[in-house]
Amino acid sequence: MAVVIGTNAGFVETAPSSDPTGSDTTADESARASRDTSPATAVRITEMGVYISNATEAAQIELGFYDHDAVYDLPKDLIEKTEIAKGTTEGWKIDVGLNWTISSSTIYWVATQCDNTATTTELDYGINVGYRQAYRTIAGLTALPNPWIDTLEGNNLSYAVYAVWEAGEPPPGINTKINIGDAWKEISAMKINIGDTWKAVSAAKINIGDTWKTIF
Repeated sequence: MAVVIGTNAGFVETAPSSDPTGSDTTADESARASRDTSPATAVRITEMGVYISNATEAAQIELGFYDHDAVYDLPKDLIEKTEIAKGTTEGWKIDVGLNWTISSSTIYWVATQCDNTATTTELDYGINVGYRQAYRTIAGLTALPNPWIDTLEGNNLSYAVYAVWEAGEPPPGINTKINIGDAWKEISAMKINIGDTWKAVSAAKINIGDTWKTIF
């Protein structure tokens, strides 16, 4: 196993349960965020989690997500956050039952912050080519900063911090579009020719990760 965007980091469809077995970095008194793009049908976040890779003293953890600063390629404003107890054991620290609205196909930063512990608390990170992380360790830090702070950053790395996303209900009828004269036009119906007769297509699906997903 490793820290992989879409599996146990960034936006995921199913919450991970196993140890990511990534490299370790300091979590306490730190704010850490990973960049990812929300899926094309995503409309909400229902759960967030972070993998704490060692047993330390009890503390509070914050989980949240930021919008994207396109100029500096960094987190910008904190959109939502939640606070949970870290406990004293290694493992996934999660908050379920969230109902945070997001936009589809949009860059966000999923983030975490952990309060100070006498023993250094650590979280996992790993290589994800094309992705990016931002972080800052500040003595006495007790919350995710808003807006984001002066930061250190690195390319091709991600933290084991995830957000479970859900898709919205598709609009009734065909919702496919075509570009005509540099303007997107909605296709009101899709048809296929069978036996020299045009038949309306009532549904279409696509296979993603060996699972069939409804297009319309």
